[in-house]
Order: sequence, then C-alpha cells, then structure tokens
Amino acid sequence: MMYRIAWNLLREHWRTQRRYHAFSHVPLDLIEPLLGDAASVEDIVDARRALHRLSSQTLDALPSKCRKAFVLHRVDGLTYPEIAAAMGISVKMVEKHIGRALARCRAALGRPR
Repeated sequence: MMYRIAWNLLREHWRTQRRYHAFSHVPLDLIEPLLGDAASVEDIVDARRALHRLSSQTLDALPSKCRKAFVLHRVDGLTYPEIAAAMGISVKMVEKHIGRALARCRAALGRPR
C-alpha cells in the first residue's frame, strides 16, 4: 500500500510539472504578429496625454474615498476585500467607488460606457 501511495504521489508530481511547463510555453507563431504591430510615436504621445489628463484632472476631481479605492486597486494591486478592510467599508461599497471612478475615466477619454 505504501508503494502505491508513493507511486501515485510521484505520478501526480510529474503531471503537475508537465502542466506547468505547458502553460508557460508560448509558441513563436503567436509572438510574431505582436512584433509587427509596434505603436507609432503619435499613438504613444496621445496615450501619454490621455494618461496625464486622467491623473491630473479626472482622478483629482473624484471624491477622496472613491479616489483612494481606485488607486489601491489599480496602482497598488489590492483586491476588493483587502481594500474594504483597509478602508473600513464593505466590499459592495468598494465596487461602487471603483465603478464610479472607471465611469469618470471613460467619460474623460470620450469612450462610451
């Protein structure tokens, strides 16, 4: 019975390793199209202007709790429950704050909801 347990554990270990390597491999034919689609200088300048406008005008105009929740999520990478715990509010309120911030960002960029 111990031999069978050891055999199953070893087999599961090798399956896991094989799956891990299969997910980390990216075929070259999938990368090639990305190399040819380099952004033009104008696109980069436009994106930087939009980002500056968002950071200097739109985010500063948000209510403080809304801005804090948005920054904690998008900049610091916290999850909604982590933000809720840090701010002392419910997860649902975090969702509302981030949704409101995203809506304002979309409106500032001229994109429909």
